[in-house]
Amino acid sequence: MAEAEKMMEEVSFPDSIPTEDAVIEKNEKKVKARKKKKFPIWLILLIVVALLIGVVAWRKVASSKNSGEKVNTAPVTYGNITKTIKGEGTLKQDQYQATSLVKGEITACYIEEGDYVKKDQVLYEIDSGDMENSVKRAQNSLKTSKNGYEEALDNIEDLNIKAPIGGVIQKIYVSNGDQVNSGTKIADIIDSGTMKLTINFLQSDAQNMWVGESAAVTLTTSSERLTGTVSKISTGALVNSDGVAVATVEIAVKNPGAIVPGNKATAMVGNYACTDTGTFEYNESEAVTAKQNGKIRNLKYNTADNVSEGSVIATIENTNLTNGLESARISYENAQLNLDDLNKTLDDYKIKSTIAGKVIQKNSKLGDNIDNTSGQTVMAIISDPSELSFEMSVDELDIKKIKVGQEVEVTADAVEGAVFKGHIDTVSEVGTAESGVTTYPVKVIIDDNTDSQLIPGMNVNAVITIASKEHILMVPSSAIQRGNIVYVKKSSNESGNTEEKSEKKTNSDKNKPVVKNGGYTANGVSGSSKNISNKILERMSKNAPEGYKAVIVETGLSDDTNVEIISGLSKGDIVVVQEQETSSNKMTMMGMNGGMNGGMRGMNGGMSRNYSGQRSTTGSSQSSTTGSSQSSGMSGNYSGQRSTAGSSQSSTAGSGQSSSTGGSQGSAAVSR
Repeated sequence: MAEAEKMMEEVSFPDSIPTEDAVIEKNEKKVKARKKKKFPIWLILLIVVALLIGVVAWRKVASSKNSGEKVNTAPVTYGNITKTIKGEGTLKQDQYQATSLVKGEITACYIEEGDYVKKDQVLYEIDSGDMENSVKRAQNSLKTSKNGYEEALDNIEDLNIKAPIGGVIQKIYVSNGDQVNSGTKIADIIDSGTMKLTINFLQSDAQNMWVGESAAVTLTTSSERLTGTVSKISTGALVNSDGVAVATVEIAVKNPGAIVPGNKATAMVGNYACTDTGTFEYNESEAVTAKQNGKIRNLKYNTADNVSEGSVIATIENTNLTNGLESARISYENAQLNLDDLNKTLDDYKIKSTIAGKVIQKNSKLGDNIDNTSGQTVMAIISDPSELSFEMSVDELDIKKIKVGQEVEVTADAVEGAVFKGHIDTVSEVGTAESGVTTYPVKVIIDDNTDSQLIPGMNVNAVITIASKEHILMVPSSAIQRGNIVYVKKSSNESGNTEEKSEKKTNSDKNKPVVKNGGYTANGVSGSSKNISNKILERMSKNAPEGYKAVIVETGLSDDTNVEIISGLSKGDIVVVQEQETSSNKMTMMGMNGGMNGGMRGMNGGMSRNYSGQRSTTGSSQSSTTGSSQSSGMSGNYSGQRSTAGSSQSSTAGSGQSSSTGGSQGSAAVSR
């Protein structure tokens, strides 16, 4: 009773009873206060997972270091490393489907299934009677058009008034702008440089002369003696006033300038003398006339001007003829094109093979009617047995390493133990994207299928070697830890200190530039990168198995098994390789992964804000990269983790730094 009274004394009652609204407002404030104090579920899950991983990792490391658990090791050796790209495909042969572009009855068939044919060999002939008639009509039309075009060209050529001979213009009859008709006289041209002497000799004497024989000419007016040349001898004879048979002889004489038409002269040819005097005239004289109608244009010469044979004296303007030439040219070209098209179509009535090969299928025979109205009919299929090829898909990360002509090793499950050679024929630049990954088709041709062990339809595997090195220092791939760190066995003269040198250095290594391999920084680093590497090395050194130290190495070429060591190790060094996971460890990790994945899915929105730079890809090959410059707490545990659980996963912090040493090393130890 006393206790009850004491409790009543301690209870204080309000002066007045609160209203309903005041109670509601007070409750809302309490709810808001509780919400502010409530921790997010994802953070709690994250902390729990971190603790679990840290505990498992610490227990594993402690067991390895303190209880003397045996570690897996391997020696540093010399060997060969080959980097390859692998793919697969299905073999096929180059095939030609014989189809017809025309309709009609098959009038000839020259093949049977199993026959071998040559390239461009005729397989079928289709009735082409109507087309042949069309070709003949087109040929006649072409001839007519050609004649019209050539005539138009001649008419255009006639618009140029040319000198028929070389000489002197004796007279001009027209001026520029004059209208002329065909046949109008334009000018007279004479050849006054050479004079022609026409003179008679006895027929009997003339028969002993020849054209080109020299003659002695004497002018009757001045008795001047000139030399000439016999240019013509008549084949017949005339009887002169004395009743003597005479022959006419023409002698060409160079004009010294004083000879004019009508001058007289005598001549002797050899020992033969003329019967009477002869008369001089111009050697040549021509009247120049117009050959077309039109106006005179471009008159270039005047009277007494010298002209050469073929020189254009003037031109005639005639628009109708100019336009007519263009029309004739177009008609001629159209006729030629029409004939060419018909000939090509006529050739389509002969079905030819575009490749050399074997007839593996015959669908049409003699007498069949081909109708391609609803689509082309495949009349036969020809296969080229000399070439086998297949297409493989190459990842976008590797496509630039592929070159036309590269050698390819090909194997087939159907031909056990045999390795065939091939080469890259084409590398396509048109890729196919699927699930965020782009691949490009690469065609490979088989080079050595002489025994015909490979046949179309077989599935084959391909290996393309893109890099190879021989007799190089190397270690198993599983020996490379985070940050290109390797646990190497201490030498007998080294102390048991946990503080070890960060790497072995030779004199040539001291001034090495920065080298990066696989995203890790190797020896030769400086500044902030060196500090980061040293911190990683320091943490890793603390967790090194007993009797081992951590060193940074520079790596080079790698394959699925080994990694080239450029510097940091020597032949014979003993390094730690990753242990095979026990079933209990694997189950532990699977359980944690399951819980973590469930929690992570539940807090996906929050995590996406905290890890805005992270990129993740699921599948057989996965990678993620943290975009922030530094990670801490739980993010440190995952920023440097390499895991062999599941498929193949890796993640790397953008800065390569983590603030939680125990957590980071612990997760790495468990994952290995």
